[in-house]
Parts: sequence; C-alpha cells; structure tokens
Amino acid sequence: MRLPELAATLAAVKRVGILLLVVAAAGAAGVAALASQSPKAVRASILAAAGTRHSVHYVAVSIGKARTNMDADVGADRGIQRITFTKSGRTGHVTVIVVGKTAYVRGDAFTLHNYMEFTKAQSARYAKHWVSIPSPQNAAVVQAVTFPSFLKQLRTPKLRAVRVLTGKIAGEKVVGVHSIGKVHGVRFVSTLLAQQGPLRLPVQEEDAVAAKGFRSFVMMTRWNEHVAVHAPAHAVPVG
Repeated sequence: MRLPELAATLAAVKRVGILLLVVAAAGAAGVAALASQSPKAVRASILAAAGTRHSVHYVAVSIGKARTNMDADVGADRGIQRITFTKSGRTGHVTVIVVGKTAYVRGDAFTLHNYMEFTKAQSARYAKHWVSIPSPQNAAVVQAVTFPSFLKQLRTPKLRAVRVLTGKIAGEKVVGVHSIGKVHGVRFVSTLLAQQGPLRLPVQEEDAVAAKGFRSFVMMTRWNEHVAVHAPAHAVPVG
C-alpha cells in the first residue's frame, strides 16, 4: 500500500517549524517486491538495521500541551540533546549531556522546572549552571541521550505492524510500516520509514496518541558518525 499525503500532518509540522518530507508513489516493481513481505517482517528488518549501528543524529519535535524541539547526537556511551521547550507562550532551553553513567544538565529556570521537573528551588539555584546527576537517579533524564536508550524508544513494545508503505523522500526510495497498539493504556499509532535496499536504516518516524492530542516527528541521519561529547568541567552535583 502506498503512503498517502496527509495534509493535516503537514500543516501541523509547518506550525512547529520542521519539514516533514513528502512521500510520493514508488515504482510498481518496488511495490510488488515488498508485497510478499509481512508488515511485521518489514518492521523487524528496519529495527534490525538500526541495531547494527552505534550512533545517530536525530531531530525531533513533539506537540501536545507543550512543544518540544530536540537536536541530538547519541553514541554508545555518550550523547547530547539540545532542547527548546515552549509552554503557555513561554520558551526556554536546556542541554542534556550523558557520559558513561552520569547525566549533566544546564538550562534556564523555566525549562528546568517545567520540562526537567526540578523543584522551583532547584531550578532557581541551578539555572544556567551545569549540574551532574549520577545513575540510577538520572533514569528519566538519560532517555534517548545514548544510542542504546534511543534504540529502546524506537523499538516501542506492544506495537502491531499492520501495513507496509512505500514511496520516495527527496528522490530516494523508502519503505515503511504503519503500526498500532496500546502504550500506558492509550491507543498509539506509529509510522516508521527507512531506506530501501539491503540495509533498511530508519530515516523518519511519526507517532501519535489521538486521545491525548500528542504527536511527535523524528528525522534520523548521520548513522555511525563519531560522537565527540565530553563531561562539562566543574559541574555541581544536584542536591
């Protein structure tokens, strides 16, 4: 089945300032070749390809009660997220770095409190200073900041692949799969697109939780590039 153009989705993406590349119809030969593969097998092949890499650059946007823009480079044992957070007309920024088992955070008071969930006292105290959070206290902070945790999110459990998609992004052939399921008790819809060919590396993912008015978009590039991230000097342990 061919991926349709979703006008509403494109409009939402434009509003948050990220370009969702339009997928056009693939050639008949490509469609026929993929028709013999089950959606489950296609999804498994995409996730398996991602698992052969050790790093990735991704750009993500999530839309809900608040908006989050993320630019990240993640490697095997280190990574960095540059985050812009907007809520109720206010915008702030925070950077998260992970090196080994320690997370380092630097942001403004607004974002530390509303996005990172620091207390108001902590947010005022640590605003615009690097702070360190050791494992296991940093479990929520380090999500998708290293490659293994990014893969864990990409491999959302309890999803059932239901439809194979084919098309082109910027002239390059892609294959994808549409999946549905329940996550934390609510209906979750996901579309994952990858390069066509022997190694189906993911290029784009769109997730939605209609009941919560939530939607996210992730663009993945620069697989296996070196991630040069180091622990900030003079970081203060969070009290």
